[in-house]
Amino acid sequence: MMDLKKSNPTLLFLGFFLLVAFLNDGFMGTDEYWNAMVKYLPAQTATYTDLVDQTDVKSPLQVMPMHFGSQLALKLGVFHPYDQYRFTILFITILNLLIYIWSFHIIQSVKLWNMGNEYSSERWQNLSHTVFIYLFTFYFASSFALTRPMFESLAAPWILLSMALFYRYTQDGKLNDIVNATVAVSLAFVLRQQAGIGALTIPVLLILGKDKRGFLVSSAVGVICFLLAGIPDIYLRGSFHHSLWAVLTYNVDHGHEYGNGSILFYPLLLMGLSFFPFLWFNNGGKSFARIVFKKLNYAWVFIALFVALHSYFPQKFERFMVSIIPLLIVLMTPFFTRLVSLWPQKKAALITMGVLNIFILINASFFPSQKNIINMALFIDRHSEIKTIYNLEKTLEWIPEKFIFRNHDYSIVDLSLAAVKDQAEKNCQAAIIVNDFIFQEQRDVLKNFRVVDTFEVNWIERLAYRFNKKNNIRRAPLHVLSNCPRLSSRYIRE
Repeated sequence: MMDLKKSNPTLLFLGFFLLVAFLNDGFMGTDEYWNAMVKYLPAQTATYTDLVDQTDVKSPLQVMPMHFGSQLALKLGVFHPYDQYRFTILFITILNLLIYIWSFHIIQSVKLWNMGNEYSSERWQNLSHTVFIYLFTFYFASSFALTRPMFESLAAPWILLSMALFYRYTQDGKLNDIVNATVAVSLAFVLRQQAGIGALTIPVLLILGKDKRGFLVSSAVGVICFLLAGIPDIYLRGSFHHSLWAVLTYNVDHGHEYGNGSILFYPLLLMGLSFFPFLWFNNGGKSFARIVFKKLNYAWVFIALFVALHSYFPQKFERFMVSIIPLLIVLMTPFFTRLVSLWPQKKAALITMGVLNIFILINASFFPSQKNIINMALFIDRHSEIKTIYNLEKTLEWIPEKFIFRNHDYSIVDLSLAAVKDQAEKNCQAAIIVNDFIFQEQRDVLKNFRVVDTFEVNWIERLAYRFNKKNNIRRAPLHVLSNCPRLSSRYIRE
């Protein structure tokens, strides 16, 4: 058996998550930018009234944690919006880490990894808990996603805590545990409304377990939490649960505008995320899977409800599954533990998964996505002499303009290729933004301009762009072009 106890896994978990939170500034959801970041950045001008927008589909309560983080950054002397955003990432991560550590403690105390029979020994349980924390730490879909100030990431720790408290209730029968489990999943609902469907997991499991008292208590607490969560909208937005109704109707009426994914998208995605072939085949078979799913019923029932809801709506995005990553890790843990316990017989499977996981982990955690648009915004911020940014052939769909703080008078103007020839010579108050695809295709049109800066993407985006350029233009590097002799050239392409 592999020895996984040479280091303290909890300290590694804390250290790695904080490191990723400190170094990774990418992976911004467009929802989070347009419905949150524009409201809490810059902190100097953001107010609580900015969180209330009658046309918004997000609740003001969802944005308050990030708003508080940016305001705290300002109080500590952090003045630039980009730095306030970085501070908010750390602030949210620290809050989430506290909840995760609490959940880890409860999970270990209730002996969650005791699967019965040959999977009930203290050695198995200790190994399982160690594997669980290592997976939580180094699983490629964990640290970079769960440290983002996104609505999905905010809900994730409360879902895991709800599960842990539920299992403690099933063990000790104390009503305060089922009350707290219901409150925890209700908080997940407040932070991301779609997580509320998972709240049904608790009463469903209790009624199936013939626990009428627990069912009545959890149902009553759930209804009370639902009512309390809707009251702020009456005062803030004019009607009971205005935000919940807004997000539901928006997804039904406008979801198709963002694509129409297959109903199998999320099940297949979760199979890929869970290393399905390696964990399931030749690893205990159906009998072991039956044991795992019987014991970890909260995790798979919640995931099933969550996936069913999201599969109903036409738009499908990978980040919507971030909230259930902790539960996915819970389900994966026994299967990984069994492979580890069979080392070196299962060496090939573990090494293959390890190499694949580390490759994605390093790229996702330390080579952030969206660095091209982030650095583009910071370039405009640094160069206050540039007043007009020409967006060649609509290269930029959007950039985080809230990071542009020092350049007060800039404007972004669309520019066609046909109009390039009409640009004034030696214009030091203008620059052209173009993606690499157009730049390479239209060198002759752009021959009078030189590249003064280039903003790269991460390795994964770079590979996607290199092998399928036309369909991955949004993942292309961005170039800043100018005919101003005073602008220095960082990159000069012959």
